[in-house]
Amino acid sequence: MAKIGRNEPCPCGSGLKYKKCCLGKEAEETELKDESENETVEESAEETLEESKTVHGAVDKIKEAAQEKKRLVMTSGVLILFSTEEGDAWLLETTEQDALQLMNQGKELDVLIEENPETTTVEWSHTFKLKKKLFIVTSYKEKDQQIYEEYPVKKIIAAMKGIKKRIPAAWAGMVHVPLKEGEEPGNQDDATE
Repeated sequence: MAKIGRNEPCPCGSGLKYKKCCLGKEAEETELKDESENETVEESAEETLEESKTVHGAVDKIKEAAQEKKRLVMTSGVLILFSTEEGDAWLLETTEQDALQLMNQGKELDVLIEENPETTTVEWSHTFKLKKKLFIVTSYKEKDQQIYEEYPVKKIIAAMKGIKKRIPAAWAGMVHVPLKEGEEPGNQDDATE
């Protein structure tokens, strides 16, 4: 991997210099301008870990932002949580690209997230992929695909890059517990800390 100079364009694609964008993002809370509405968006890996301490706490925070129609992107371990101005909220797991929709147009969805000190169990509903400015999800059950154009894809990509820098590849491979015989994806345990 090539070294990025402080004054070079940031590799996340924001258009800002590296020193004004992703440099040191993990150590301090950074405010970024949302290109679509010029509103301030909080993004911080430390914020979720410090304030929430649990996946449930982070989920509650992102649901609150979705109900307020705020665009917010947060990370916790290998997880990314984001909300949109339309009132949608998602939980993403970056190693297997699993996704769980938490809110849809301001309405809370019925989801399964169980947590104890050693593991977090999430019943993932979708897989996701990012393509240019598109957020694309595929349902595990119906196998149908949905494409969202107004989601904060650049910020999600930047968060994924930050996670890859922080989490050693060997650890990332230990996130998912192997499926039991006959068990389908979307109903598996994830050990996240």
